[in-house]
Amino acid sequence: MHSDIKFTHTKKGYISVYTLVISSIIFLISIYMLSFRYEEYLYSLNSFKALKKESSILDKKEDLKTKLDKILKEEIKHISEEELKNFLKENNGKSLLENKDENILISGENIIFRYKIRNNVFREDKSCIKIYNNKFILIRQNNTYYNG
Repeated sequence: MHSDIKFTHTKKGYISVYTLVISSIIFLISIYMLSFRYEEYLYSLNSFKALKKESSILDKKEDLKTKLDKILKEEIKHISEEELKNFLKENNGKSLLENKDENILISGENIIFRYKIRNNVFREDKSCIKIYNNKFILIRQNNTYYNG
């Protein structure tokens, strides 16, 4: 009878050791899997921040395009290629809108939008302006980033 009790205690000891080992393995596997989920979370968070920043940049550019359209409609009474060319020649090298964070500059037949995207970093978009279906259109040429 006494040996039967000892065998039961030994069997329970093995079961508790196996349970401890298996639970430790499961715990380590779950931590390993969670680290992958955390990396995915960080990647998606960074992607969201990048999209938000790009959206802000596009909003600034659209705002400048709207301001340019207003200026052109005020300055050019009849939309025609000839009047557009005259306007561009008269205002070559001039700034149509200038403040600390944004600027619209005429350079030859090009319109240059300069706007701040973050502290001391500006973006410059160069576009050629044309007339199509009695509307002004901008044909993008290139983008440049610079420290201001």
